[in-house]
Amino acid sequence: WHVSLHHIVAGALAFEVLKQEKRAPEWLWMAIDGEESNSADRLARLALDIRTIYDDEGTLFVHWLVEMVDEHSERASRLEALASVDHLPPILAPVAVEIFEVLLETPQADEHRARRLKMLSARLRANGDRAGALRAIQDAVAIYRRLAAAEPAAFESALAGSLHNLSIAL
Repeated sequence: WHVSLHHIVAGALAFEVLKQEKRAPEWLWMAIDGEESNSADRLARLALDIRTIYDDEGTLFVHWLVEMVDEHSERASRLEALASVDHLPPILAPVAVEIFEVLLETPQADEHRARRLKMLSARLRANGDRAGALRAIQDAVAIYRRLAAAEPAAFESALAGSLHNLSIAL
């Protein structure tokens, strides 16, 4: 990303306004509602700009993003594509973790649960939680093993990918 003064100033202004507002997570949701699929780069850019100016206090912005999703399964569902992008900026890893954790609390088919556990494992690893990543990928492998036993053609590839991720987590 090219750092420009107007991005830094906009990030600082947004952060100062949000710090004064007790409903910062709700305001952030209103800002991205309807634009979820295009939000990863914008949110990462804003988070990095804020972190550049405010150092550790800037992590508050990512905390608000996590709160924005917490206990909101509809929001988590709408943001799943953001959490699943291949090259998610590391600063958004805690948000992706929250999205997958909220989604895993909802009833779903085993294949969706396994895919989400696999993604959660990757995001936990990116967030520095190796033990959590290992637990999540172990759960995904167990589900994919059951699914592959019942329908090998449909799930052996997913099982192989999960076993690869398990080997990395070990």
